[in-house]
Amino acid sequence: MGYASALGYAATLAASAVIQEELPSTPVRDASELYENCTAKELDRGMQCYAFIGGVIDGYYLGSGLAEAPLVFCMPDQTTMRESRKVVVDFMKRRPDALNRQAAVVVLTALKEGYPCAKK
Repeated sequence: MGYASALGYAATLAASAVIQEELPSTPVRDASELYENCTAKELDRGMQCYAFIGGVIDGYYLGSGLAEAPLVFCMPDQTTMRESRKVVVDFMKRRPDALNRQAAVVVLTALKEGYPCAKK
């Protein structure tokens, strides 16, 4: 291994250690944790909320496209993450029974209710 390769490898290891220290030790697992993050005043928790919801949306659209499956929710093109977050938080407020369910399922259910697709 050359000097440049070894240096690059060491830098990658150091960076991954720093990133791991900054990430929460446990991921969001249920909707109650997501709700806490989405309603918290701390910036880092709010960013975790946006990142989680955004990840669910991106993953859903990617998976639906690859499977060529019909969409269960249809967000308008100019929908912001703030609007999507509001749809999800409002859903969890109305449905406290959903707080013990898997967070991603609750996000998808909230988006389905908040952004229904037009009937064909």
